[in-house]
Amino acid sequence: MIRIALAVAAVASLVLVADAGGQSSIEVDLVTGAPGAGATAVDQAPVHISGGITVSWSGACGATCRSSGTIVWTAPPGGALAIVGSAKRGSAVLFADSAQAPALAQATRADAHGVVGTCGDAGPDSFGEADFPVRRGRVTIGFGRARLDVPDPLETRCGGPLFADIAPVLPWQPVPLARLRRGATVDLTGTRQFAAHGLSGEVASTLVIRVGRPHRQPSYPAAAPALRGLLATYRIERVSGALRVRFSGLPDPARCAPLDACGAAGTIVVSPRASAGEATLLTVARRTRPLRDLRAALGVASGRLRVTWAPDSPDADPLRTRCAGPVAADFAGPFLSGSAPLSALRRSRLEIVLTRGSRSTGDGYDAVTSGRLTLVLRRLRVGPLSRGDAGFIGISTISQASLRALVAG
Repeated sequence: MIRIALAVAAVASLVLVADAGGQSSIEVDLVTGAPGAGATAVDQAPVHISGGITVSWSGACGATCRSSGTIVWTAPPGGALAIVGSAKRGSAVLFADSAQAPALAQATRADAHGVVGTCGDAGPDSFGEADFPVRRGRVTIGFGRARLDVPDPLETRCGGPLFADIAPVLPWQPVPLARLRRGATVDLTGTRQFAAHGLSGEVASTLVIRVGRPHRQPSYPAAAPALRGLLATYRIERVSGALRVRFSGLPDPARCAPLDACGAAGTIVVSPRASAGEATLLTVARRTRPLRDLRAALGVASGRLRVTWAPDSPDADPLRTRCAGPVAADFAGPFLSGSAPLSALRRSRLEIVLTRGSRSTGDGYDAVTSGRLTLVLRRLRVGPLSRGDAGFIGISTISQASLRALVAG
């Protein structure tokens, strides 16, 4: 998964929105504005969560080396559960309280003579939302079945199993919507074994979710902002290339020893494989702005289109492996970046190349990125922005553009 951010100096805002296709898609999060027309009322219930998940694991780390460790993830103490959509098809979204501890990990390396290294770390992420699917009047409640807003809640720099490795064995419960609307307690406790990619161990869950009685939240106002806009729809032709991250442990023992990184070195290579899908480039402004300004934002205006592969994807950390090493959160800047003239948007085929790397000196590791990523889009059509789309975007003041795009491989 690759997050690409684009910044454009233009007279109207540009927003790339998603239209997923198969296993590959381009998706964008609008980072400004407010909810608009078309939103529906939701039922929202208070939630209290107790317990957490403990993963005990072990596996080989070389011909004569064995690693083992423990990862402890503590659930947020509470939050709210919003039920959206119909009983046939919808979702129940858990919004967690902000005061949540990240995953805590301890790992050791040992050879025939005993322990040779110990790593202790706290993960960079703690989830804020969990989206539980609703099908045929039942909510599937379980963190292994939910869509989370962080790449991996178990992620640390110590290595070990991925959340995807243990998700299939995490407890879950199908709960009727009618029961949730009266308030319910969902028991997600249990102990299971797991084995994946050379690692094996035990997953122990002490999670219990208590859902209070929901109340109806009012829907958003139906009135849309006084906007006008144009939409340029593109088809993804190709995403090719690779990102290479070379890393090594910091020379200062005080900084590398806690993560067992002293003397460590390695390379991570990420190759995206997106090959299908559509992306829509929106130029939006107040209705009082002339149409020529909108057309200018689609390619007539001067300036540069700056493109960055940013490390803050909510869906996947491209550096996340089962081995110890740096994580995406260590990078303050983009993995790769590049630029093109804004006038390139005039052409029906848009090719953007990212070649400029960056450097990170984070906890325990020094890392340098390099590589080449090519994104090729072909414009299919240009049309007016509808009232409903304008309301959804919810933009009232436009100056410069800020786009956040996600290219999924």
